[in-house]
Order: sequence, then C-alpha cells, then structure tokens
Amino acid sequence: MNSLDYYKLKYSLQDDPILKADELLRMDERLKVFKQKTATGEMRIMELDDFQRAICKVQLIPPVPSNVKTVFDGAKRLFIFGYFEYYFFNISLHYLFLAVESALRNKHITLFGESEHFIKLGKAIHDLVKKGVIHNDDKPLYDNALKLRNAMSHLTQLTILPASQVLFERTAQSINQLYDKKGMNY
Repeated sequence: MNSLDYYKLKYSLQDDPILKADELLRMDERLKVFKQKTATGEMRIMELDDFQRAICKVQLIPPVPSNVKTVFDGAKRLFIFGYFEYYFFNISLHYLFLAVESALRNKHITLFGESEHFIKLGKAIHDLVKKGVIHNDDKPLYDNALKLRNAMSHLTQLTILPASQVLFERTAQSINQLYDKKGMNY
C-alpha cells in the first residue's frame, strides 16, 4: 500500500468530484464585486473578455530573454484563469514576481557571467544598481518585488490578493527597463 492509500484509509478521505466543463468554466462568484462602467455610464459585472483585454496589452519588449517572457506570459494566462478560480490571481502574482526574479538573474548573468556560487537576488539588484542598469531611485521597486516574491514563496497561510492589472503594468515596465538599452550606462 502506498502512502496516499494509507492516508485515504486512515482518514476516510474521498476523491474530489469530477466536474463537468460548465462547472469548471463558470465565473468565480467573488468576481461579482468587480464592476466596470459602460459607455452609457451604467455599472456592470466584468466578463471574461474584460479580464483578457485588461491583461493582453501588457507586453515585454523584444530584448527581454524568451525564458523571462515565458514566465511572464504564464503569469498573464493565470491572471485570465482567475476569472474561473479567484485563487489563480494569487498564483499569477507569484509568477509575476518570479518573472522579475528571472529578469534580474538573466541580466546579472549577461553582465557578470555565470557564477560558481548562487547569487542572491539582493546582491544581483545591488550589482545592477552599481553598474547603472537599475537607477538608484528605482531600486525600491525591485527590492519590493523581491519581498513580495519571498512572501508568496514561503507561505504559512494563504493570503488572497486582489486581481491587479496595474501591478502587471508596473512589473512589465520594471522588466522592460532592465533590457531597454536607451539611456542605460552599461
């Protein structure tokens, strides 16, 4: 007997029900508080297309490495799927901050080469500030992204965060700044 079967028997655990597609692909009830003003001025509950429109315009620039874009695009997809399961908004934000981590690590490797030792993100941010890739005034943005990534990676309890198109926009801007050569001193 494997350990899963052992615990299922010991605690009388039941399999989760198999849901039909229409049950899985139903708007999460918690989203009814998200309303949008129509052209006529009336308020209406946001629909799936509204969430897609909100996030599809957030883009990374061509110089951003493809592996960073892959993580970022995964975060965008999870944001859209938050329409069906509100908790996916949290997962999308976690992946959003992982995209920042990936962008910082990739940029650090590009400029300083591979290291024999694991480079902590705080050091990578410090080195990129010193090199002029990150402006000193922008350092708190990257530090905060790192703190949020850590908080979301090392949970002791679930915190439900709101869906945030604005956070995606600001994060894309921060990643794009790392890879936009215009005005950079390196």
